[in-house]
Amino acid sequence: MPNEGKELLSRRALTVWRIRIGALYILSGFLTGGIFVFSHTAALAAKILFTVLLILFVFVFCPAAFNKTSCRFCERAIMVEKGLIFHRISEIPFSKIEYCVISQTPCEKLYGISTLTFLCAGSFETVRGISLINSEKINLTFQKGEKS
Repeated sequence: MPNEGKELLSRRALTVWRIRIGALYILSGFLTGGIFVFSHTAALAAKILFTVLLILFVFVFCPAAFNKTSCRFCERAIMVEKGLIFHRISEIPFSKIEYCVISQTPCEKLYGISTLTFLCAGSFETVRGISLINSEKINLTFQKGEKS
């Protein structure tokens, strides 16, 4: 298996998360503009709240969530660990994986990362932020039937 025992997340995933949060911040400007029509004070308070939340998300939540997300190849399974508040570790045996799906948003394409979804019998597991090269290697491995 490719990258056995190594974490597969790309540092570029952090940038993509920050871009998405920046887009939400721009949308919050429209909301505060709508509030401004009714109350200048409420609009100012909302903008301050959105700014504080943006700073917390960009500099605290995103790096912490990135550090808590990993995907490792073990001898007979894939270990997917994710979740900042609700921490979860999933073990997916190679024998249960039917196939993999690689998907990319336009922002992920720009940074060369992807989302890899493992489809199993009756369930699926998604890992975001894997470099496109690694996800293609993993997908190719499962297409060839080298699950071991």
